[in-house]
Amino acid sequence: MLTNLTSLVLYMPALQDADRARTGGSAMVVAVVVLFLFTALPALVPLVGRIVAPGASARASPRLGTFMTVHKRGVTVTVAGIFGTYLVVRGLGRL
Repeated sequence: MLTNLTSLVLYMPALQDADRARTGGSAMVVAVVVLFLFTALPALVPLVGRIVAPGASARASPRLGTFMTVHKRGVTVTVAGIFGTYLVVRGLGRL
């Protein structure tokens, strides 16, 4: 995540929103952990898949890798576009 600018661009505003919520200490910890897990999901899913179902994961990983290589730009634009739209709508709502 630290070397992926797209993840940081999505992570930092979400972290700021969590901070602005002014919830208690334990709720903030839960929010930060959930946010981190959501951001780290692309790295965690293959790892958990290898641990839980090594055979199925070994068969699915090459197909997923090929899909991501072919559609990398589309996936990035879609995720960033959805999150960007959310931020714009939220920002307009606060005007």
